[in-house]
Amino acid sequence: MKIFQAYYKEEQRTHLDSEFTPFDNTANPVVNFHEYYIYKRIYEQAVQDQEDLWGHFSWQWKRKLNDVPPQQILDIINVNPGADVYTFLPFPWECATAWNVWEQGQWCHPHILTLAEEILTRMNIDPVVLQTPMGSRDYLCVNYFVGNKQFWDRLLAFLDLFVETTEKLDQPYLELLNQSANYGDNLSLNYRGFICERMISTFFVLNKDLIVRPFIEIYKGRLGEDLIKLVALKDKAVDQKDKQLLYTYLDTRSQGINGHNWGQDWIETCVL
Repeated sequence: MKIFQAYYKEEQRTHLDSEFTPFDNTANPVVNFHEYYIYKRIYEQAVQDQEDLWGHFSWQWKRKLNDVPPQQILDIINVNPGADVYTFLPFPWECATAWNVWEQGQWCHPHILTLAEEILTRMNIDPVVLQTPMGSRDYLCVNYFVGNKQFWDRLLAFLDLFVETTEKLDQPYLELLNQSANYGDNLSLNYRGFICERMISTFFVLNKDLIVRPFIEIYKGRLGEDLIKLVALKDKAVDQKDKQLLYTYLDTRSQGINGHNWGQDWIETCVL
């Protein structure tokens, strides 16, 4: 197993963790799609080294998983063998209160649904998948995961098609894609990376045969009892494909949403 840790400037090397493997990304020629280019590079290295599991954490990952030591990441994987991919979501409250990563994305990036619908349609994937509720197995909007070769083969095939399709959008959509995604203080970032990272969750939804092991240990440390119960309720509803339980979830989470209630709009038309 190997977790690569990319750095973009030489001065960032001092922030790297000894438990992980440094990855020189100072020459990264692809910046718009966030870690996509890194995924391609580490795949080549991991296959060459015959690794059974590999992934990537950024040099500043502890800003988000700030109370999790690197060794705990490795230990969780080692004591829970057999998964195709291990995911590490630093924001479990989002999984609790958002219907899925696309609802959360639309709250933050106002054109993300319009763009994702067009891209998936051109990928010959029914965009109704954007409506699917996501429990702890599927919900991931950061690039912290470690997987086996089967997982990486399938994910990269999916992302390759996504990137190719995105760059061939018609001009009105390209103009929208190139707009600021309204990301906090960094208004220079366009929509590509924010769509790309959420496409990984949609990949999980479309590949239910993969064994996904989420970082559930973080929930107790970061969520109160009410939100832990809310995640459990959504997980049960998703696992059992029970729309009545999903209605209960929507009613229970009503005060936690940060914008339009897309879940309410989607519950009757979503595919479980």
